[in-house]
Parts: sequence; C-alpha cells; structure tokens
Amino acid sequence: MDALKELLLFIGDWLLANPPWLIGLVAVLAVALWYLLHIRPEAKREEQLRQHMVLNHADEQATESKNETERLKMDAIILRKQIKWEQANAVRLEKELAELKEKETQRRASAEQSRRDREEKEVVQAALDEAARKEAGTAFEMRIKEMLKTKLVEWFDQGDAKLLYNVTLPKSGTQIDLILIHRSGIYIIECKCWDGFFLGRYDWQKVFKVQCHKNSSGLPAFIAPGKLTVEFLDNPIYQNSYHQKEMAKCLRGFDCIHTDMYKQLSVFDNCGNADFILPKKIASPELQLKNIWHGNKDELIDKIRAYDRTLSAKIPRLTAKNMLELQEKLQPSA
Repeated sequence: MDALKELLLFIGDWLLANPPWLIGLVAVLAVALWYLLHIRPEAKREEQLRQHMVLNHADEQATESKNETERLKMDAIILRKQIKWEQANAVRLEKELAELKEKETQRRASAEQSRRDREEKEVVQAALDEAARKEAGTAFEMRIKEMLKTKLVEWFDQGDAKLLYNVTLPKSGTQIDLILIHRSGIYIIECKCWDGFFLGRYDWQKVFKVQCHKNSSGLPAFIAPGKLTVEFLDNPIYQNSYHQKEMAKCLRGFDCIHTDMYKQLSVFDNCGNADFILPKKIASPELQLKNIWHGNKDELIDKIRAYDRTLSAKIPRLTAKNMLELQEKLQPSA
C-alpha cells in the first residue's frame, strides 16, 4: 500500500514538473507499450486458437467424411450382396414355382383323365345297366304274356279274350306293354322288372330308387357305410293312368266301352328285391280308385279274375265283335 502511494505521488509530481507535450508522448508510448505487451499477444493467441479450432473442425469433418465414405462403401457392399442373394432367391423361387405349376398341371391332367375315365366307365356301365334292364324288362313282359295265356287259357279258347303285346297307340304314340281285352273290360298292364328300394306316391310322375352299395373296406356297414345312390324313374302307377287317358282318347266313339271297364294293373317281378312304397293314405283321392292296382306277378291272375267277378251286372259285357273292333283299333297289324 505504501509503495502504491509513493508511485502515485511520483507520477503526480512528474506530471506537474513536465510539459504537456511530453506527458502526451509518454501516454502514447505507454499505450503503445501496453498494446504490444498485452493486447496484441492476446489477439494473436485468440487468432491461433481460432485457427486451431478451424483446423480441428476441418479435421473432424474430414474424419467424419472419411468415416461416412467407408460406411457408405460397406453399405454398398452389403447391399450388393443382398441384391445378389435376392436375385438368387428369386431364381430359386421361380424354379420352384415352375416345378409346382408343372406338378399342378400334371395333377390336374391326371385328375381330368381319371374323371373322364370314370365318366366313360359310368356311361358304359349305365348303358350296360340300361340294356340289361331293357332285356330283363322285355323278358319279364314275355313271361307275363305267356303266363296270361297259360293261366287264362279258358278265356282265349272260348274267344272271350284278346291279348295285345307292345302296343303303340295311334296318333299319340303311347307305348303300352300289354293290353288284355276281355268281355269284362280292358286291362292295361304295365310290367316292371325292378330291383331295389323305391319310394314314391301314386300322383308323382317320378319315384326314387334308393340303393346302398357295399363298402370295399371290409368294415361293418355302421362304421363304413357304402355309397348311396338315388335315381329317378317313371312312376308306373302314374304312367298307367296316363296310358288309360290316352287309350280313352283313342277309343272315343266306342259306345260299348264303359268307364269302369278300364283296369290299370302295374305288375312287378317278385323274383327281384323290389320294395315299392306307395302309401294309399297320402295318395290323391282321384287315384285311389278300385280300377287301380299294383302288385307282383303271382297276384296278377287273381286280381284279373276278381275284376271279372265284381263287374256290375248293369254294365253290358263286350261281345266278340266289340273285342275284334277294339283289337283292330289298338293294333291294326295284329
């Protein structure tokens, strides 16, 4: 503190003792000396520090740029590898897809060929079944024809009956299996040699043929049931009713024919395994007539004789001339 006071006193004395121009010169020199000793080195240090910072920043940027370039190069290498892998994978997938398409095409072709073969077999089998059915039906019709001639031999010997086989009605073209013309009336006989289970009604045009085929596995039916098939067939009861209507149209003008003289008989071969269900309780009333009957061939003769016995006495029976005229009308070539 004392040294500072002495310095200040010295400076004051010196300022008072010297002229102003010398004081100003000394002040300028002092400022210049202060600038040279303090301000300029500080500015130089700051400039050096700034340059150093700029250089460091440039180095950092260069390092980052170099690192970024290396990273981009690595990414490019990885990307090229991924592209090559994806291309190889795409080629592999295309190859597998082509193989799958080829296999699918072969499978479809094989399935189509199998379907065609199966359809051809079914068509051939259906044709064989139809031919066998027609052959069996024709044979059954012939048996019924011979049976009628044998069991009703007295009718034919006395000239009381005419038997027409495979009749095609004029104009309408309706085909009828057998027509028995007797003094008691006209018996329209429809023959069916059916085998299987049938379900229907009197007034249905079609009936269901239900058949269960045996399974090929050898297992019991309740474990592995066989294939069930359903087929639609013409209802012989309905068919015979239609035959009667067409015959009535054909014989219009014959006053000797009474409505009750038309008898519809549908006969089934009992040598087969036919179960024909036509429940009368649900049939329409107009078809529940006394002149409609269906049954097996062993009952046919008894039914015809029963019709003959129950014919009303009020209805005149046909004469020999009437029967010849009817025969000529229904089957001119006979």
